[in-house]
Amino acid sequence: MKTLYTDGKFYVEKDYFVEGILVEGDKIIAIGSKKDLEKNADTIVSLEGNTVIPGINDSHLHLWHTGNALKQVDLTQAKSIEEVIEITKEFIKEHDLKDGQLVFGRGWNQDYFTDEQRLLERKDLDRISTDLPIILDRVCVHVTALNSKALELLNIPEGKVVEGGEIRLDENGEYSGIFTENAFAYAHTIVPQETKAEAKEKFLAAIQYAKENGITSVQACDYMGPGYELYFDILKEIYKEEGEKLRYYPQFNFQTLEGAKEYIETYYSQEELYDDTFQRGCWKLFKDGTLGARTALMRKPYHDDPSTKGVYAISDEDLEEMCAYAEDKGVRIVTHAIGDGAIQSMIDAYSKAMKEGNPLRHGIVHCQITDRKQLEDIAEKNITVLFQPIFLQYDIMMIENRVGKELAKTSYAFKTLYEMNHNLTSLSTDSPVEDLNPFPNIYCAVNRKRFNGFPEGGYYPEECLTVEEAIDNYTIGSAYSQGMEDRLGRLKEGYYADFIVLDRDIFTIDPMDIINIKPLATYIGGEKVWEK
Repeated sequence: MKTLYTDGKFYVEKDYFVEGILVEGDKIIAIGSKKDLEKNADTIVSLEGNTVIPGINDSHLHLWHTGNALKQVDLTQAKSIEEVIEITKEFIKEHDLKDGQLVFGRGWNQDYFTDEQRLLERKDLDRISTDLPIILDRVCVHVTALNSKALELLNIPEGKVVEGGEIRLDENGEYSGIFTENAFAYAHTIVPQETKAEAKEKFLAAIQYAKENGITSVQACDYMGPGYELYFDILKEIYKEEGEKLRYYPQFNFQTLEGAKEYIETYYSQEELYDDTFQRGCWKLFKDGTLGARTALMRKPYHDDPSTKGVYAISDEDLEEMCAYAEDKGVRIVTHAIGDGAIQSMIDAYSKAMKEGNPLRHGIVHCQITDRKQLEDIAEKNITVLFQPIFLQYDIMMIENRVGKELAKTSYAFKTLYEMNHNLTSLSTDSPVEDLNPFPNIYCAVNRKRFNGFPEGGYYPEECLTVEEAIDNYTIGSAYSQGMEDRLGRLKEGYYADFIVLDRDIFTIDPMDIINIKPLATYIGGEKVWEK
């Protein structure tokens, strides 16, 4: 059966649009005018003049966490500590939580607080409840706050140290309730193990939400250390038994070589499991923390806090050993690195391990604070970069305070790096750190403004991407990141028929209106998987 999708404005590449695409099976077999294609079509579907772009491929997010966020206290809109307290109290009341049930929330950001711009502490959460254990994760999911009841359950051994993280004390030498980086995971050990059914429900909710937002492929960090077997089994069931269409490329996170070896030798090596829908994926590491929490690793002390340069989530020695092992086994690595110190460590470690040209496409996730030389090295060495322009919505307010104006000028360098090497850059949301809706992300890439239009003219506007460049980063760029650029990310012959129909023309509307675009329909492999 050959189906012609036509009567639309189909984006192929810069300055190239066609009237229709002819699909057979799950791939595009021809593109061009309606007149030329309809004679070979068995059926014709009119898209009624709407604009069509390739399906969005989010190159880094957390699918289970996205589903989980849909079912917990949402603190993303909290503008004060008082609002955090009230929102959480209301959630407890609405869900009738009692008898020691854990209260879990995420999304607060102290830089948005209008009362006190500081991290949440035990004393704040105790005002919500001292009977129910409470864990509230910061938006970056690198910092969390616990109340006294949660600390009691955690039962921290005297002198407890978490390498690559911090259990902070208050001015009296008592636990403040703040946990950062690797200590974040330690704090979460009190969270009850969810059932398989509960975890699967969260994956399915996130998959549906992705399709509603025009996402056809995700590169997702869901297998994270101990307990990953449950998630692997669920996804295997969803994909291999139930035939889910959303393309899934795992970024399996193990912060130790031993953990990664176990996964690679038992799961990654099962080649018969994988195809272009449920894929083998890559190894994900964390080198540092976040700029907002001042845990991103810098080469010089923070401009607004000279007492710290951030944190090492992995030592350089361990990192080099991991990269050497991955290269030997033919496994790609992508690493969370935000500060220029962490980014330099990644450039150095990859350079020592990888073959010329980086055929495995080792990459840097976030890559926010950079100088010109680092950008040149990344482009020259062919290191892939997984950018999140949406982070500018928040970071514009504090970049220069954190790192100084000079370094800020060469940071979040979307355009510079893209022009140095068109293949390397891709876009993502890091959902649920930010919502996985791609259009606010494209808005930020194109305008470099907050949603309120600040600053006028854009933040270092020379780094703005064009609409076409932003779409390419989100489609063919993301496909290159995972080694599928020969069959995914374009509306061309031989490529998968993954595409989305938009409710307005992204190429001609006011760029400030991009944030409001909504998909009308989402197709994966020629099959309509969602319709408004």
